[in-house]
Amino acid sequence: MEKISIIMPTYNSEKYVGRALKSVIEQTYPMIELIIIDGDSKDRTMDIINNHREHISIVVSEPDDGIYDAFNKGILCATGDIIYFLNSDDYLIHSIIIEEMMACFDKQHSIVYGDISLIYENDQESRTYGREFSLDDLSKGYVPPHQAFFVRKQLFEIYGLFDKKYKIAGDFERAICFFKNEVGKIKYINKNVAAFRVGGISSNYVTRAVGLLEKEKIIKESLHIDRPLAEVEIQNNALYRQWLEMILVEKVGITRRLHQLTCKNVAVFGSLETADYLIQDLSLEGFVTGFIIDNFNSSPFYKFNIPIIKEADIDQHLEHIDCVIVSIESAIGYDITARLKARYGHKIAIFWWKEFFNNGKIA
Repeated sequence: MEKISIIMPTYNSEKYVGRALKSVIEQTYPMIELIIIDGDSKDRTMDIINNHREHISIVVSEPDDGIYDAFNKGILCATGDIIYFLNSDDYLIHSIIIEEMMACFDKQHSIVYGDISLIYENDQESRTYGREFSLDDLSKGYVPPHQAFFVRKQLFEIYGLFDKKYKIAGDFERAICFFKNEVGKIKYINKNVAAFRVGGISSNYVTRAVGLLEKEKIIKESLHIDRPLAEVEIQNNALYRQWLEMILVEKVGITRRLHQLTCKNVAVFGSLETADYLIQDLSLEGFVTGFIIDNFNSSPFYKFNIPIIKEADIDQHLEHIDCVIVSIESAIGYDITARLKARYGHKIAIFWWKEFFNNGKIA
């Protein structure tokens, strides 16, 4: 049986660290080494940690140079075969998840990863995030969440630790390295591993901007591809502002233009934040969202109790769909829209959400 080292960085984490610790302590897997790397917290974090000291293998509390410095300290302390990182404001989804994920490792695999549940402040689940990723996905800025990422320690010995020059995207840089070099040794498991709390530092606008710029640099240096990720983010935010002004000032939604057509039953392609906004916008304008189209979501229902279908199943439901709106924010959304228009454009209306901002006209 292999040992897993769970590394938990903390800093002024008194609000949530108890929940995170409890989720690890309750795991049924017997070979767990829990390592706490605290950045010299000034609140009650260390008191809470010390209250659980009997369940913790190693505690380090000293000033550090950011999250990846803490990760590196944890790796250097670890004696386990497998490394897993759990943030102090997140928690493992249930008591047997480590046992389930460890059972997926064999000699052939160096990395096993799954999905995460995105949750709000009140612990209400928002959605599942995750799917099977490829190096091509990473080249576009997408990456498996590190809260669902299990990696053999020897990979850090072979390829090196996290680069501390990155403040936000250091895990993205290591993921690209692993996906480039461990081809055929990476396994995706369709399971929710941890609950990730929405609204932390990773959700901050400045943090997002810095992270996107770092990702651009990493993609350029590692894969020799130019990706204007930050530019797309700026463009999207400009559209979101226009959208907000329409709702607050004009009291109308962007989908009001569908009234020019005979659309009644609408399907939304994608299931992230923009899909949420579109569903609410459609409701404001009196339209029914009949389906969510998502090739990766394993749940049969979206959080608004809307059925989820895959793109391959559209034909089976075409008589109940008048229009599809693609909610994907990046240029991939344009490609998906073009693909859907080529296949279904002669039967139903197909739009990329950004088309609703085309000077008041439907593109």
